[in-house]
Amino acid sequence: MYYADPDGNQVELQVDNFDTIEEGVAFMESESFARNPVGVPFDPEAWIKRLQAGEPALDLMRPAW
Repeated sequence: MYYADPDGNQVELQVDNFDTIEEGVAFMESESFARNPVGVPFDPEAWIKRLQAGEPALDLMRPAW
């Protein structure tokens, strides 16, 4: 995720979200990761609205593919 704060500072964020190291390694060795190592676009404002509306965080963290 890329973010520019009000002062114009650029921030790049990346989060690996796996329960275990083994799961992360398996994903990074998968065909899905080979096809798209960058991830999927998402709208953080929409994500927050869904979370505030009561959607479980675990559901929001599931991959969209």
